[in-house]
Amino acid sequence: MTNLFRLTRSTRVLGASLLLFTLSYTSIWAGEEMLPAKTSKSVSTVPDAKDMLKKPLLTEVKPSDWQFKVGIPGWMPGVEGEVGVRNVTGDLDIGFDDLLRHIKAVAVLGFEIRHDKWAFAADGLYMKVADNLETRDIIFDSANITFEQAIVNFALSYRFIDTPRITMDASVGGRFQYIGMTLDLETRRTRIPSQSREDSRDWVDPIIGINTTVQIYKPLAFTFKGDVGGFGVGSELTYQLYAGLDLQLSRRFYASLGYRYMSTDYTDGDFKWDVSIGGPQLECGVKF
Repeated sequence: MTNLFRLTRSTRVLGASLLLFTLSYTSIWAGEEMLPAKTSKSVSTVPDAKDMLKKPLLTEVKPSDWQFKVGIPGWMPGVEGEVGVRNVTGDLDIGFDDLLRHIKAVAVLGFEIRHDKWAFAADGLYMKVADNLETRDIIFDSANITFEQAIVNFALSYRFIDTPRITMDASVGGRFQYIGMTLDLETRRTRIPSQSREDSRDWVDPIIGINTTVQIYKPLAFTFKGDVGGFGVGSELTYQLYAGLDLQLSRRFYASLGYRYMSTDYTDGDFKWDVSIGGPQLECGVKF
């Protein structure tokens, strides 16, 4: 009886111990379930909303390799040289400071298209000028001359030196010129009536050239351009020189100021145009 009591008592103690252990384990398990979950250090496969807002929705577009430039060169050249129409020749001399008083019409435009190291550029000038001409004729002492001049330069160039400080392009192209002259001849001899003679010519010269730019400061650069041509194809000789400063006013707009000089020696029968024109040039334009 005593042994049975001891066994029953031991069994009760063991059961109570198992019950307490079970309750304790259940309480601990329940408490852990109620606690907030710990943040995992692993990278989530689902993108975060903040990261999605920071990233651009569209793919970034690279700048185009094509560049365009359009400018209006305000060239005010003086005119000097020898001209001739139908066997009447004379000397022409108009300073660029006097050109405004003699000019009747003018139009200018220039543009450039560039892709990587290649570029195509063209510019044009038209002017109509009237002045007095001292002739070399033994009968007619003087003349009133009115001449029209149209020039179109065009060239394809390749940039063979391209550094942040210096660029250099070699070009090959042509120069179209149209010259029309009208001479109203006058004489002191009363028995000889006044006469008028007029004629015109147009031709195209092959030209080769070079264009150099030296960066002085970030928005300021020095530019030199030169070309030579003719070689008896159209004129005997034609050449052009330009030196000036380029200023980048903004991302799109630019301005340049320099001196431009061009000379042409052309003769065809009794038509002669051996003239040099040169003067300051101010150009403003846009790049895009």
